[in-house]
Amino acid sequence: MKLKRTNWYYMAGLLPGTMFNICLGMYLVRNILWLKTVILLSGAVVCAGIVKKFCAVPHSEKSYGQMKPFGMELPVSYEVDLYLCEEMSRYEFLNRMVEVIPPVRMKKQRTKIAVNPAILEKYGEGFMKIAVLREIRRFEMGIAWKSLLFLAVPLELFLAAVLAIFAFQTEIAAYMGDFAVNVALPFGMVVLLAVVLFYWNRYISASDIALDRYLLKYFSVKEVETYIQKVEEMEQKQETENSRKFSQHYAQERIEKLNQ
Repeated sequence: MKLKRTNWYYMAGLLPGTMFNICLGMYLVRNILWLKTVILLSGAVVCAGIVKKFCAVPHSEKSYGQMKPFGMELPVSYEVDLYLCEEMSRYEFLNRMVEVIPPVRMKKQRTKIAVNPAILEKYGEGFMKIAVLREIRRFEMGIAWKSLLFLAVPLELFLAAVLAIFAFQTEIAAYMGDFAVNVALPFGMVVLLAVVLFYWNRYISASDIALDRYLLKYFSVKEVETYIQKVEEMEQKQETENSRKFSQHYAQERIEKLNQ
């Protein structure tokens, strides 16, 4: 199976809302030429940054440095090549295990998978095989771009609504009344934002559980359970006490779901 490039989804989801908010901001300060110019230039820089950032997700291939081919048989036949990347182990606290490096152009290029050699050495090939297959499946399902846009697009719309209220306050008040402008609309927007955050969190949890269950097609419950525990152990080193308790609860919940 061949992995499809997803970079364009990020840009297609983020750029329209960003440009719309820039236009609203310029309209809001339309009588102040220098401020309008600042917003235009800043917006151009932001849009260029989005394009640059998401042309290569999560990082450009050049940033991985010199990589060594790594032969490891996967239970599913994907058109991918595995590489050991020393750059990923430079900062241990980042916990960079496996990363998919989609090609910039899909001209008969096989997708490269970067593997952290330090984690491979510490936890073994069995652990890394699960990590690689999980990351490939995560990429294939588009979980990374979907989870980002699930949160970013509503936030952009929320910002657009705030700017629109300020920009067209007189017109909205004349049509809906002062109470709607000053109380009802702000309250409704906050409630909608809270609902979005709730369902975004639900989506992240459901995605993790779906990936865990997918792994059961090729690995035993015990193997997947051990993988979840080791990843949790790895991530706990950088967490506060309260975050650690929440993560432990979440990991236990995922393990329980494996047996259902």
